[in-house]
Amino acid sequence: MEALLQAGGTVLTYEIDLPKEVSPKWGNGHCVDLPLLFMPASKGEQAFVSKVFFGKEEPPPGVMKISENMCAAWSDFAKAGSDGLRFGGVEWPSDKCMTIGPHPAASDVAPFDKKSGWYKAWKNALESNGFKEAMVGSPVDLSPLQQM
Repeated sequence: MEALLQAGGTVLTYEIDLPKEVSPKWGNGHCVDLPLLFMPASKGEQAFVSKVFFGKEEPPPGVMKISENMCAAWSDFAKAGSDGLRFGGVEWPSDKCMTIGPHPAASDVAPFDKKSGWYKAWKNALESNGFKEAMVGSPVDLSPLQQM
């Protein structure tokens, strides 16, 4: 990512923020963006995806709108790049992190920033599982894995 930025490329960052009632099964965990970006069109397939990711028989309220916003933003980026990119009507400058959820917002906190929810969640998860240092981009003590 840093090499791409140094070469003048565009890196867009986002953070998923789904309320617990929308995503009680996975929360905002890794890969929950997949059903949002690739929600099937057929009701039967939607029911399967909803059951797996959201623990519900059909997409929870607001999920289809978030999915539409993701598809639109990704398509617009593919067509025109980052200039004028929007998510759910909110401007998404390439130097901002977009919060994707029912209330989209662009902020100065990127996922790799130590102030972000993403960073804090992963740091907590790694440290609670025996890692001595669990900072993104820093060396991590892998000795607990060698004992497995």
